[in-house]
Amino acid sequence: MVLARAIRRALVACGVLAIGIPGAHAQSLKDGPAPVPVFTWSGAYFGLHAGWGWADVNWRNDYPYYIVDPRRPTSFDIDSPVYGGQLGIQTQRGNWVFGAETSLSGFTDRERKRGVDLYYGSPVGEMTARVDWLFMAVGRIGYAWGNTLGYVKGGYAGAEVRLETNDNVPPIYTSTSSKWHNGWTIGTGVEYLWLPNITVGVEYNFVSLESTNRDTFISGPSTRFNSRADLDIHTVLARMNFKFDFLNTP
Repeated sequence: MVLARAIRRALVACGVLAIGIPGAHAQSLKDGPAPVPVFTWSGAYFGLHAGWGWADVNWRNDYPYYIVDPRRPTSFDIDSPVYGGQLGIQTQRGNWVFGAETSLSGFTDRERKRGVDLYYGSPVGEMTARVDWLFMAVGRIGYAWGNTLGYVKGGYAGAEVRLETNDNVPPIYTSTSSKWHNGWTIGTGVEYLWLPNITVGVEYNFVSLESTNRDTFISGPSTRFNSRADLDIHTVLARMNFKFDFLNTP
């Protein structure tokens, strides 16, 4: 009896299921197909970048302990790997994409000039220039076609620039000054949807930074001298971004 009762219950359940499936299918046809997610560039994102940078530093100074030498360098060309990260937000209107972004980049190398006369006819000294950090806060305007976005950008740029001297004549006199330079930047790039919430791209930036005076202390004789430096920077970067609010429905 128990077995027969269980068989009857199973048959009833199968019958109910068989009747319900066509009804559910008919209701889904009546309501129309389920909405298909549509990609949009709107949303916030953060990511990393890496590439190469070129900085042209013009460094003029009145360093006091050398005989005037026209060969003393004033121009420094810094070639360096660049790494860092970015954070941004953007909105898409039709094919146009508008946004804002901040980024911070570090330079790993410096330009060092050797054989410089920094102490009365002794051409054994060194002068060094380095860009420590580059910060940018920009607006972006782009045009999207499908999963590809091309854009231009422009806004504020600032960099921490370090200048050093070492005369290499005992007792050794050295100096180090680090100062923030303000300026502006423009750039362009292209991004591509690589994975459902990850984009990759390449970008070029040009940065122009203002000339800035420095009052620099020389160790040993406790003497100061004045420097003035300005610079331009170029970067070519590969970028990867993780995007939020990636999928919307129409």
